[in-house]
Amino acid sequence: MRNWPNIALLAKPRTLSLDETREDEVLRVEAHEQRALQLEHAITLLGDPVTDPDVVPSLIENYWGAAFHWIAIGCQRKHGQHKENHTQLGRYLRDLNEAAMSGRWNSIERIR
Repeated sequence: MRNWPNIALLAKPRTLSLDETREDEVLRVEAHEQRALQLEHAITLLGDPVTDPDVVPSLIENYWGAAFHWIAIGCQRKHGQHKENHTQLGRYLRDLNEAAMSGRWNSIERIR
């Protein structure tokens, strides 16, 4: 018996309806929001960096990560698009005419 390729895999990808696209965007925003809140919660659990300086690197990374996810949410809500990674995020924000946020992100990147 011969194995034939799955025709469904060869078909042109289906274009999402407007409702499906919006639902997909809502799910992505919710995922970014959940991660940002998780990181912020973890920050509260790490403790005081004054009494335990060893938590400082984790605090910095968690603040940085939460900022990235909040920026993704803001870009999606305001511009209908966002980056899924931080590479060239400052430039991406500038291209969206978000110069102030771009400057803030670049400052966070330098501190990190």
